[in-house]
Order: sequence, then C-alpha cells, then structure tokens
Amino acid sequence: TAGWVGVDLFFVVSGFLITSILLRITEIEGSLLVFWYRRGLRIFPLAILYLSILYLNTALHDPVGVLSTFDAWFTYIFYMGNLHIAINGWQPIVIMILWSLAVEEQFYVLWPILVHHLTRRNLLILSGLIIAFSPLARSFIDQTAGYPAVYVLTICRLDALAAGAVLAVLI
Repeated sequence: TAGWVGVDLFFVVSGFLITSILLRITEIEGSLLVFWYRRGLRIFPLAILYLSILYLNTALHDPVGVLSTFDAWFTYIFYMGNLHIAINGWQPIVIMILWSLAVEEQFYVLWPILVHHLTRRNLLILSGLIIAFSPLARSFIDQTAGYPAVYVLTICRLDALAAGAVLAVLI
C-alpha cells in the first residue's frame, strides 16, 4: 500500500534529471528544441508501440482479456491518460500504468521554458513555491474531485518534480 512512495521518488528523480538536462542544454546549446526533440525520440516511439500492441489486442477481440471495453486511445496517445483516469476512474492496469508518463510529458511542456528563462536563484524560488502550493492543490482536488484525481493529476504531483529540480539546481 506504500506504492505512492515509489511514485513520488520516481517524480523526484525525474525532476532532478530533467532539470539537470535542461540546465546543461540552456547553458551549452541554448535551444529547447533539442530537449523536446530528444525527449520525443526517447519516449514517443516506445509508447506508441506499446499502445499499438494493446490496440491490436482489442482489435482481435481481446483474446488476452485485458481491455475488452476500453475506448479512450487518443487520451493515452496524447499523454492525457491521467486526465482520463481523474474523470473516469481507474482503468485496466495495462493502460493505467501510463498515467505517470502523462504527468511527465505535461511537465515537459512548460518546465523547459521556465528553466530556460529563469536564473538558478529564481528557479529555486519558483520550485519552493510549487512545493508549498502542491499540498493546497491536493487538498482542493481531494475535496472537489476526490480519488483517484488527487493521485494522478499533474498539479498534485508538482511538488515531487520541483523537489528534484531543487536538487538539480543545488548540485
């Protein structure tokens, strides 16, 4: 039942690695397009392959018995699986596992721009504010949408990503 600890640790490590890469790219190459291109090449082909295999399974009338009624493919192709889960509840495990990838990809949309334009000091301040704000966001989401939304929405996971960013800036 302590799976959330592993998920939070995953996001801290991810925030650290991504921010480290972004700081290096910003200082050396100066182009965020390089970052987004590399991330896309690293993650998208494998995600599409995985989703294609799952889709083929459903096209063959689900002989494996894992996705007989699933029909939200586009939400997962476009890294919005966490939003689908927040609205519709938990999905079959073979598709549900992609929610954390969605959180990361959503983080990759805005965070690189912030890292590129902020000084390290301001990045630390912003990360501190995010860490302070996230419990409030979780409380609000918990009161309004409940579980599993409070577990899977990006805004509820930003403190772990920001904690990793703090480590990256300090190291």
